[in-house]
Amino acid sequence: MVNFGPIFCEGTGEELVKDAAWYGRRILPIAVLQTANVVMNTTSLKYIGAGFNSIIGVLCPVLTALMSAALGQSFKSLAWFGIVIAIAG
Repeated sequence: MVNFGPIFCEGTGEELVKDAAWYGRRILPIAVLQTANVVMNTTSLKYIGAGFNSIIGVLCPVLTALMSAALGQSFKSLAWFGIVIAIAG
């Protein structure tokens, strides 16, 4: 059974209040960008083939990880292994 009641901090008993501003900062950008991603991906099929579109889609996590690493983010080797598995299919 799922509990949809208030969320409490562990050990403090304080209720975490998530107001509209919190959802606007945390959830709304993800929802908007995911929608834009789907629209642009579908639109790109008019201009490029489905195979090339799939290759670009698979390379996006790799390019994101490489860009993050270039900007100083460190990743565990298991994370890189997961990316290799995803690319290999």
